[in-house]
Amino acid sequence: MRTKSLTIFFLIAFLLVATLGACRKEEEQTPTTIPTAIVPTEVSATQVPPENTAVPVATATAGISATDINWPPQVIYSSPAPGEEALLDGAITIRFDQPMDQNSVEAAFQVQSEDGQPVSGSFSWPRPDTVIFTPAAKLSRQSKYQVNISDTATGLQGQPLRQAVDLKLQTVGYLEVSQVLPADGSKAIDTDAAITIIFNRPVVPLVATGQQASLPQPLQIQPATPGKGTWVSSSIYRFVPDAPLAGDTAYQISIPSGLADITGGLLADNFTAQFTTVSPTVVSIDPSDNTANVIPTEPFTVTFNMPMDRASVEAAVRLTPSTAVTFNWSADGREVIIQPQDLLQLGVIYTLSVGPSARSATGEATIGATFSSSVTTVPLPRVVSVTPRNGATAERYQSGAAIQFSAPMNMDTLEDRVRIDPQPDRVNYYFNDYDFSLYLDFPLERNATYEVTVPGTAADPYGNTLGQDYTWRFNTPPFDPIASLNLPQWVSQVSTSYPSDVGVIYRNVSRIDAGLYDLGLPINLLVEPYSIYNYEPDVPALNTWSESVSAPLDQADVYNLSLANGGALPTGVYLVTVAAPETNTDQQYWQNQKVLLIVADTNLVVKQTFEAVYVWATDLDSGQPAGGLSLTLYDAYGVRRGAAATDENGLARFDYQTGESYLQQVTVVSNAPGQAGFAVANTNWNEGVTPWSFGVNVDWGPEQAPFAYVYTDRPIYRPGDTVHFRGIVRDPGYARYALPREQTLTLGIGFVYNYGEADYSREVTLAADGTFSGDYTIPETAELGVHHIFFQSPAINVERNFTVAEYRKPEFLVTVTPQKTQALRGETVDVVVKAEYLFGAPATDLALNWTVYDQAYSLPWEGPYYSFSADDSPFYFGGGPAFGGGGYYGASLLSGQGHTNDAGAFVLTLPASLLKDSSDGSRQVTIEATVTDISEFPITAHAGIIFHAADTYVGVAAADYIVGAGLEATVNLITVDWNSQPVPSTSVDVIFYQREWQSQRTQQYGQYTTNWVPVDTEMARDSATTDDNGKATASFTPTQGGSYVAKATVTDAGGRTQTSITYLWVTDPNYAGWRSDPKERSMDLVADKQSYQVGDTARVLVQSPFASPVRAWLTVE
Repeated sequence: MRTKSLTIFFLIAFLLVATLGACRKEEEQTPTTIPTAIVPTEVSATQVPPENTAVPVATATAGISATDINWPPQVIYSSPAPGEEALLDGAITIRFDQPMDQNSVEAAFQVQSEDGQPVSGSFSWPRPDTVIFTPAAKLSRQSKYQVNISDTATGLQGQPLRQAVDLKLQTVGYLEVSQVLPADGSKAIDTDAAITIIFNRPVVPLVATGQQASLPQPLQIQPATPGKGTWVSSSIYRFVPDAPLAGDTAYQISIPSGLADITGGLLADNFTAQFTTVSPTVVSIDPSDNTANVIPTEPFTVTFNMPMDRASVEAAVRLTPSTAVTFNWSADGREVIIQPQDLLQLGVIYTLSVGPSARSATGEATIGATFSSSVTTVPLPRVVSVTPRNGATAERYQSGAAIQFSAPMNMDTLEDRVRIDPQPDRVNYYFNDYDFSLYLDFPLERNATYEVTVPGTAADPYGNTLGQDYTWRFNTPPFDPIASLNLPQWVSQVSTSYPSDVGVIYRNVSRIDAGLYDLGLPINLLVEPYSIYNYEPDVPALNTWSESVSAPLDQADVYNLSLANGGALPTGVYLVTVAAPETNTDQQYWQNQKVLLIVADTNLVVKQTFEAVYVWATDLDSGQPAGGLSLTLYDAYGVRRGAAATDENGLARFDYQTGESYLQQVTVVSNAPGQAGFAVANTNWNEGVTPWSFGVNVDWGPEQAPFAYVYTDRPIYRPGDTVHFRGIVRDPGYARYALPREQTLTLGIGFVYNYGEADYSREVTLAADGTFSGDYTIPETAELGVHHIFFQSPAINVERNFTVAEYRKPEFLVTVTPQKTQALRGETVDVVVKAEYLFGAPATDLALNWTVYDQAYSLPWEGPYYSFSADDSPFYFGGGPAFGGGGYYGASLLSGQGHTNDAGAFVLTLPASLLKDSSDGSRQVTIEATVTDISEFPITAHAGIIFHAADTYVGVAAADYIVGAGLEATVNLITVDWNSQPVPSTSVDVIFYQREWQSQRTQQYGQYTTNWVPVDTEMARDSATTDDNGKATASFTPTQGGSYVAKATVTDAGGRTQTSITYLWVTDPNYAGWRSDPKERSMDLVADKQSYQVGDTARVLVQSPFASPVRAWLTVE
């Protein structure tokens, strides 16, 4: 009974106190709880009622009766609280945990001053458990008082206080100046400095800047300085002079006594402080002292450390030899540009000096010394040096030539006037104004003598010429000699069905020396073929050749080397070497002079997993599966690991595990060298057919078990902050993500550059759903920088970074608000950047930088797939900055600077021509603005605007991406507005193109590559009008197989168009010109849908490059 009543009593007391606190007068101090030990009550779980079940209405429980209270009373609240300043006329409130005997409490209640003098007053009881003592007179300011209630005070039931109450109070003090900026006694203060006074307590109410007319202006300054004072907070006053302070001047600031704070506390004494401003001086003169090659029109720029008196500066400036000058001042009076009225003489030393009489704009302080800079003007033009030097031979990889002059030159007298023999087809001219060099960029012919003539009419910008032609000659080297096998690098395979002939590319050599070696089965070379560079065979050569060759100088040719006199070598592994008298050993690293040649009648395809190695063997001549072959498996170190035999389908499997955390290479050999059915394959021989070649990301490591995701409550913290983290753990199960088997895991937290060492470690227990959470308090001594949460288990390679920094909270907010967030391309849109202090006042005259970014916009669409893009690639890839795609917000269009106005705003107008150089279609524009306050603290904000290509979008999707030739191919259409809502009764034009792929085989030094060029041929047109749901269809009947493109275009009322494209593929029993080439060993696979549901059947179009049926090995992984 008692426990229940006690619980109800405290609940009622808490609610009543909360209500009273909310209704209290502004000056009354909120009561503060004195902590007491309370026995927790037992809490039981409550069953949540099911839906549609009546919930019982709560009924009031009778409050505790005073007769049921049988424990000693105690104080649970006091106001003012211990340590809290008391107002001079404030009452003292004491609240007990039960109704009290009022007479005993008043008799036991005593208030004394610090010197022991009693304080008289009256008592009131707003509640039976609460007494309020009101002093008869105001308390003394900045004084200590003792409040005592002896243990003779009793509750209504006669129980005395558990213990006597002893409270110490401090009344509000006097107003004081806590800090002044610039500090008292400081020297060399910048003349642009503002004066800031920080008080120890609020002086004025917090109001906006425009509402401060009635607030006190307490600051006095000597010498008198006009300016504007603003209360930037209730206790901080900032004075900004209208003009910069006078230089080298002692300023005295004072605040008279009597200034009152909001409690009535006065500034008892006059406050004074003094500081001295910096003396005026010259910061820099440009060009600086001892600068050479100064052009005769270049001005001198003198920069001061403060605004200067213009007349005194101009009178103090001298330029010798004597030259008339003009002065152009910056708006702030800190910089003056001194421009000679006539051209300076060439090759002459000039000295600019500023005498000691130059004084600051305010006050009488002068710079007190002479500052000067002596410079030498450029000489008359002449050629200083040339590259290559006269008579020299150019570097082997050099192009063009260069001429360095003694002075700047007039490009009109040089461009297309320099004579070069032999004459290049095209010369690009570039002049470097820094070192006066002219670069002539053109390809140099090999083994040639060049003569270059600079005309004597070449002149500097002032009309001074060279006077006579300048001619020099240089030679170019021949091409490097080449003797290189026209085979893939390191390892190559040829079939016994063809003659064993290889090509040798040669250039500038007199003889080809070749050798052929039968290596048997060199497993070590097969697993490390790159070591062939330094390999020397330990067996005699089967054959050697030394063939004289001739070709025009610097021209490459191919020599056909027959390794078997026009026939085919027996199956096996051979080493083919080639060299020439003119080549050296250094050239073997970029020439193909040693190759392992595998002569085979069988081809092996090898696939490796962490559990097994799979092999498919086919006959090279017929392409049919090769069954009954004996296979041997070797690991990455050339160690034999197993044997198997191919079945009638040419398939075989080795049960093999690498034992490492990644897939190491394996080698498979069928039969033996010299036998039929011989072949070799290695999983590293995969150039051009890796998963990455087809846009598939692959992890060669084992499947991670388990997988975890960890996140923190925010990305950045201070030392001493608490990091709250959560995570979830799953067993991947090949993308099934089952609940983990582990129940506990060990987490580590530490500085990221401590490489796995943990400053903090703890075990976390996973919940039933595989989740976990926890807290970590960052030590005050933690290193600043990036820290991370990681798993101290090698099975989980997952981490989450967070930053520890001594950052400061912002004092103002920045918003970027466009006039509208959606517009048509070509419209003008205003964007407002607004900076506002957290206390509500506008942040005026703050510097800002802004940048406008642009990237392609994709209409957000939920529902069946439609293409709303004109991108005609079937495989979309949006590149980042490394691929020319811009950064996170796209490519930068515009940027600039500015300042906030009196309202804290800056208006940026995006012109109608903003997107004139951007790609067609709709664009996403992002405006980024960074505002910096006077302490160089930056705040950045963003906003986006979508510029639509038209009022309407058309979506297009193939009804069936794969159709047969002669059958109708249909595309589904939908027209929608900017919000993806259907637009009915809209006309759509559709053009169907057949896309053929033309392969262009190119070669360089005998090596061929394939480039694909799309060629579109219009096949049909169709038009459709969408129904009430904005939907329609368009179709055509393709007559032959291949790739097709459907291009749908909608035109709005303003004549603007928006285009979307989709692909279709048409199958045909006859050969179709897919984008496939047997020489490239790859082909495209196309699914018939964009996405599938469980239970769907997927059809995949295999774009075979072969005209007749062939065998294929299909794996689903």
